[in-house]
Amino acid sequence: MQHCFVHPNPFKNPAGDEQTQSCSGWPFLLGIAKPTVLRLGLAAAVATTFLAGCAAHYRASDFVRAGPGGPFDTTQALALLPSGYRVETGSVATPDGARLYRVAFMHPQARSDLLLFGGNLFCSDTQAAFAARHVLAVWRGNLVLYDYRGRGQSSGVPSVAALRSDALLAFDTEMARSTRAGRKLALGGFSLGGVMAAAVTEQRTPAALLLLATTTDAREHADAVMPWYAKRLVRLQIDPEVAAVDNRRALRRYTGPLLVAVGADDRATPPALSKRLYEAAASPAEHQQIHVLPGVGHNNLLAADEFGRALSQFMQAHGL
Repeated sequence: MQHCFVHPNPFKNPAGDEQTQSCSGWPFLLGIAKPTVLRLGLAAAVATTFLAGCAAHYRASDFVRAGPGGPFDTTQALALLPSGYRVETGSVATPDGARLYRVAFMHPQARSDLLLFGGNLFCSDTQAAFAARHVLAVWRGNLVLYDYRGRGQSSGVPSVAALRSDALLAFDTEMARSTRAGRKLALGGFSLGGVMAAAVTEQRTPAALLLLATTTDAREHADAVMPWYAKRLVRLQIDPEVAAVDNRRALRRYTGPLLVAVGADDRATPPALSKRLYEAAASPAEHQQIHVLPGVGHNNLLAADEFGRALSQFMQAHGL
């Protein structure tokens, strides 16, 4: 059995170039878009040539790529935001001694907070201001983001279990802050962040849940992005930690307001996956929304005007 490639997984960066391997890279989402599709095609070609199968491996070690980031530029970030915002930075200690770096964009008139988990290459120094610029342009609330452990300015070694535990800690930290201030706390996840957010809802209840361009589970994701001619020739291997990820299971327990959004042209996390999440949700029909946005891909979802309108309407409808 030939291992023609080693990590075509839903938590790999979609650009695949040298720039995006560091925190300075532009795409910070999950997804395996063009490079992995090409790799899958290459696997099929090699298998055909040598009359042998290939193995695609979804590794737990690729769930988040460790990498340091630079200092957060508060002045530059504020220049991108509506007037009245201030920036808070700090860190939260984990039980195993790691520190999770936190960036919050705060407005004195905000009545609710949104904790948003980014993709697997998210780094606050380069992407937090981008996210804040687009989210806060249409919604006047507070936005909070964390660097995953091992990325940006967060310490520690990433693993699936540690990341899920960190997500719960971040939510509890923000819930305590929001409660003291008399505000509601919504929870969102973008790409890999959708996995983190869904995991939190298995144990906690946010005021609302936003799942943006994310996936159901590793096997379904591979099936959605793998070319048809590769499926008969490639043997999929999934590390147990990754195989345990099941966003639909989490949504079957969540009954609050739910917004699901994805680009119609998203090849990294195809719309079919978001539709399955929406269909699995236990939330009452009047509290669910799904938006498949025409002409929008994976990396430009937050910047899309259609997404901004959907976000604004959803938050207002639920008193956020």
